[in-house]
Parts: sequence; structure tokens; C-alpha cells
Amino acid sequence: MANGQSLNFLLTEGENSWYARCLEYDFVTQAPTLINLLYEIQRTIIGRLVIGAQQGIDPFLGLKRADERYWELFRKSGTVVQPQRITLSGISTVRPVRAPELHELRIAEEVA
Repeated sequence: MANGQSLNFLLTEGENSWYARCLEYDFVTQAPTLINLLYEIQRTIIGRLVIGAQQGIDPFLGLKRADERYWELFRKSGTVVQPQRITLSGISTVRPVRAPELHELRIAEEVA
């Protein structure tokens, strides 16, 4: 993972859950509410960072860019959710870990 990495997420509301798809590395996390989803995005990224540091590998190794249809939904969305900064304070790893920036979180206005 390159230093200064920025991540964008497409947020979608399902019947009973919210989903967040990372566009740069196609992975998804979910939660019952939008507020909980914002926490889950951070928890998922921090977990990948810590495990990657422990194993000495890129935390997003093997993950490819999301399909173009998700990027298109992201571009069409006018609803932006303010992302919170990912903090790694209190997390101890053998190798130094740098958190990516959450660039934009957008709510899909239609289903993929």
C-alpha cells in the first residue's frame, strides 16, 4: 500500500443493513445502521492494517479495484457523508503502520 493512500467508499442501504464497499480495494463491510457502518469501516481497515503489519504484507494484498459499475454509482451520488479520520493510537505493531485517509463516503442513490 502506497503512503498517502486515500480510500473511497460507496454506501448502500439494504433491507435491514447498511453496506460500505471500498472502491480502491474491493471489500465490503456491513452494519445495522449508518452510524454503526462508519465505525465498521474504521474497524475493518484497522484490522487489515494490523494483520498486514504483523505478517509483513500489504494489508490489501490480493484485493482488486471495485467493478466500474460501483465507481459509476459513486460518481452519480450527490450525497456525501463526512468521513472520520482513522486513528491508530494505542495500537502496537512490530512494523510501523500508516493509516490511509478516508477520502469520500457517498451514499448510492440507486442499487447496483
